[in-house]
Amino acid sequence: MDFSTYPKNFRSLFLFSLVVFFSAQIKAEIVVITHTDSELRDLDNETVRAYYLGNLLVTGSGTTISVGMHATTSSIRQEFDRQVLGIEPEQLHSRWSGLVFSGKASMPELVNNDKEMLEWVQRKINSIGYIDEDNLTEEVKLLYRHSR
Repeated sequence: MDFSTYPKNFRSLFLFSLVVFFSAQIKAEIVVITHTDSELRDLDNETVRAYYLGNLLVTGSGTTISVGMHATTSSIRQEFDRQVLGIEPEQLHSRWSGLVFSGKASMPELVNNDKEMLEWVQRKINSIGYIDEDNLTEEVKLLYRHSR
């Protein structure tokens, strides 16, 4: 496309629009976190899925892990469930309801935002949660990073 025939202000506006568009497409990653004193170390996607789907409820040493999730309607929850876990949020809720009803697990902690997730993880040593990487602090331990 030859822009030399267009007025200069149009070319500038067009280039600015491209920059804004592509900047909006670059998103931070979702990260899974735990308490700094947790025995948990780097996790792979399969292990993250196992904890969040309720297939793995304890560590190798027998420590029970508490799972933290964002509210079902939040955009990070929708993205985490679909992209990291490969399941719809409603299916995940039904899955956990079944585990709780059968006495195999306790319902995950639900939070409204990354700040609440960080605060909860900092209070509970044997917990995992997820947040937007932009909100990651040194007060928690990074376990897993998922590129969006």
